[in-house]
Amino acid sequence: MQTLIEIQAKIAELQAQEKLVRAQEYSQALAKAQELISAYSIAASDLVFTATDSPLVKKGKAGSPGKKAPVKYRDENGNGWTGRGLKPRWLTAAIESGKQLEDFAVA
Repeated sequence: MQTLIEIQAKIAELQAQEKLVRAQEYSQALAKAQELISAYSIAASDLVFTATDSPLVKKGKAGSPGKKAPVKYRDENGNGWTGRGLKPRWLTAAIESGKQLEDFAVA
């Protein structure tokens, strides 16, 4: 049976080997891409990439983009708070100075 130290040494060795192989394959892929771009006269504007095209980017469901919560509380300086998450410092300070949360409610 192998010891933990031996297993960790093998992991480190394999990770170093992975870096070398990745660098070699990257160079080969880049050379092939450049060859194809030249052969077919592909312009940079013809290439479209998104962040999700990368295999290094984790794919998953993000929060609901595009829908912002409406501001429920606002002070005279224009600071706003949706009522979600921690109270902002400006609101906490105002409440500590004696004001009520309802004083900042947006009509």
